[in-house]
Amino acid sequence: MLSAAVTTAIFWKYERRWLKAAAVGFFGSVPICLLSDVVVPYLGAVLFHTQILFHLCAVEEPWLIYPSAAAGVLGGIFLVNLLERGTEFFHLSHVLVSSLASLLYLISFDVPLWKASVLLAFFITLVAVWVPCCLSDIVFPLALVKEGKAPCCGHHPHDY
Repeated sequence: MLSAAVTTAIFWKYERRWLKAAAVGFFGSVPICLLSDVVVPYLGAVLFHTQILFHLCAVEEPWLIYPSAAAGVLGGIFLVNLLERGTEFFHLSHVLVSSLASLLYLISFDVPLWKASVLLAFFITLVAVWVPCCLSDIVFPLALVKEGKAPCCGHHPHDY
């Protein structure tokens, strides 16, 4: 939900087209969140020879994922205008929740990994969250904004 909210809000800030914003919010969040919260932690655990269960929530529990993404898209369009720094709030919240999701995925399916190396679990979580969250929250929506409407060199960092 938070990923869809920030992805949609960033896009909506520069281009206010309902269907395109909904598509950007949905496709910029669900697949990338699956990478961040499930696939990368799973591959990280496999890389370090630990037994872990692969749980693809979007397929196994779609009633949780898709309505949350839809609520995030709506939140990105409507709530971002109510908060002074809405995109920053949604991004911070998304990174925090995604970090927890990745870490909890690792430790819930593989307690020995957690006990053996907190640093290793931290590294896997960092890779799982940093790249996908920045891609979904910032790069993806701005890449799809119509040319000439996206922020460029003349804007200040706090404008993003």
